[in-house]
Amino acid sequence: MRKLVGLLLWVGSFAAAFYCFGIYFGTMEYETPQIGYLVGMTVLLLLSGIGRRVFHIKKALVERKGLLGAVLSRINCMRFYFSVVMYTALAFVVYFIQRMNTIPGTNGDGIKAAIAGFVVLVFFFANRLTCRKCGYSLKHDGDTASNEIELTWYSDSVSGSQKVTEYYHCPRCGAQVKMHSKRDVGSVTFK
Repeated sequence: MRKLVGLLLWVGSFAAAFYCFGIYFGTMEYETPQIGYLVGMTVLLLLSGIGRRVFHIKKALVERKGLLGAVLSRINCMRFYFSVVMYTALAFVVYFIQRMNTIPGTNGDGIKAAIAGFVVLVFFFANRLTCRKCGYSLKHDGDTASNEIELTWYSDSVSGSQKVTEYYHCPRCGAQVKMHSKRDVGSVTFK
């Protein structure tokens, strides 16, 4: 039953948020767009996140803490708080940029998309260092670099990058996380 309720809340809230999104942007040509749809979209996206967390709760956690305790322990995490701040910031950006005067001859959609994209990237990289299972902040255990250096040649320079594997663990649930990235190791400019 818990899985079904979680799935319905997850998918249903997301579909309703998408509907509110469409209505809000459909009313843009009027003098005052209906801000309630933007707020509703934000709240429904948060409910969708709660539904996803309820869907993924393990049976052992429900037996140990009870359903309400298990739901509250899953919601009380950095990922959920990042989601609250991110959705609120996106709603704020969309509303107030829409109220600004945009570049003459354009409707400002490019500016809105660029700022919203910047907000999403900031929160994506901040959210990246939280546990995927419980949402707690990850602790860095170290990293290992590969022995191979990849060279990139340009017309007047060459730069080198190295693949790095970073290791993290979650102090709350003990999950182990590996992240792969590239680091610049140097560059040479020809004159």
